[in-house]
Amino acid sequence: MEVGGRMFLRDPDTLILTLGDHDFAGVESQQILAQDPEASYGKILLLHLAEGRAEVLSMGHRNPQGLFVDRLGQVWETEHGPQGGDELNLIIQGANYGWPLVTYGTDYGAVAWVLSHDQGQHEGYDKPVFAWVPSIGVSNLVRLQGVGFPLWKDDLLVGSLHGKSLFRIRLDNHRVVFAEPIEIGERVRDLIEGPD
Repeated sequence: MEVGGRMFLRDPDTLILTLGDHDFAGVESQQILAQDPEASYGKILLLHLAEGRAEVLSMGHRNPQGLFVDRLGQVWETEHGPQGGDELNLIIQGANYGWPLVTYGTDYGAVAWVLSHDQGQHEGYDKPVFAWVPSIGVSNLVRLQGVGFPLWKDDLLVGSLHGKSLFRIRLDNHRVVFAEPIEIGERVRDLIEGPD
């Protein structure tokens, strides 16, 4: 039902919370809540704990599965696309990533996404940094910041459920240079970088 969600405590007062669209995507239902600024579905929220209030960080998300804030304060998010189109996003305050009006994926058993006017394009919306076609069943991610893998410093590691792998993502600024699959043989749901 695209209910994916993660939490990340950015600082003692700010919790980042991701919420899926819960199938309110204009296909399974009449409502398109990920594009409704008044609804929390399909959004990434900033929860200001001391004030007891929430604000929308970004919108247009389908099924967020991963969330990581790196040492530079950049917010990275992964989400399931439909059939194809799993995304890696660099989250920008106020951005709209377009779901369900745009996707690099298709409807299940089809060759197009029914709501897309220009299949495979993201025109008019914030584009993902990278998209997997076919889908890998993307899950959580980390950005390597420790000393344990000096040749991989600042690379992203992204878990995969369907692909039963890790993907090492090399970035050049915010452009993906490569996505190297590292076979694990098990569904990878969560990742954490230890002190070593």
